[in-house]
Amino acid sequence: MSIAFWMVLAFGAIPMIIFGIIMMFGYGKELLAGYNTASDEERSKYNEKRLLRVSGLTVFSVGILLIITFYLYDLRFFGVAYAIIIPFLPMLIGIPLMNSKFCKKE
Repeated sequence: MSIAFWMVLAFGAIPMIIFGIIMMFGYGKELLAGYNTASDEERSKYNEKRLLRVSGLTVFSVGILLIITFYLYDLRFFGVAYAIIIPFLPMLIGIPLMNSKFCKKE
C-alpha cells in the first residue's frame, strides 16, 4: 500500500466514517454547515432527525467509497480520475435529498 492510500484513510475516510456514524445516531447537528448558524425560525422548517440521518448516511457513504476506490486505485484497477470522482457520487443524491421535502417538516 502506498503512502497516499494511508493518508487518505487517516485524514479523509476515517473521520468521515466517524462523523457519519455520529450524525446517523442523531447527534452532531453542530457539524451541519449552515444549520447551526441558522435562525430558530429557519431551523424549525426542518425535521432535525431526518436531516441528520440523511447527511450522516451521505458522509458515511463517501468515507466508505474513499477507502474502496483508493484501495482499488492502489491495486492499479483504474485511474486517479475515478478514484477522485466515485467517492463523491453519494452527494448527488444526499444534497438534493437534504433540501427536499423529505427533510422538511410537513
